[in-house]
Amino acid sequence: YHGYTLLDKCDAQPAFPFGFGLGYTTFAYSDLRVVLEGDALRVRVKVTNTGARAGEEVAQVYIGMDHSRVDRPKKLLKGFEKVAIPFGESVDVAISIPLDDLRYYDAQGGGWRLEAGAYRIMAGSCSDDAALLSALVQLDAPFANVA
Repeated sequence: YHGYTLLDKCDAQPAFPFGFGLGYTTFAYSDLRVVLEGDALRVRVKVTNTGARAGEEVAQVYIGMDHSRVDRPKKLLKGFEKVAIPFGESVDVAISIPLDDLRYYDAQGGGWRLEAGAYRIMAGSCSDDAALLSALVQLDAPFANVA
């Protein structure tokens, strides 16, 4: 654990969360959608420029597992996309997360494992929990313990 993952583990609030940035406009996130497409999660989120001028935003996707059988960070950055948005407009940002990116190393079994269960998918502008939209995705048996 280090950086924002250590702060999450200790329930500490940083002055500036991971991914935080300053700009000359503001953005709002809405309409988080997650679907399983083949061997990847397709995450889509609507980002709206709510400010008075054009700007660029880095949409970030974090993934965590609330009830994992192994010790894991609360959430990890798994994808991001930089988009330019004119003032007053919205864009639909799509980020694909391969299921391989959700695996953990099983030291006893000697291989990478994809744990079955509910994964929390979070999207927003930084790692601050209060600023993240959240959805749950269930990955079941066909994905469990695939090496």
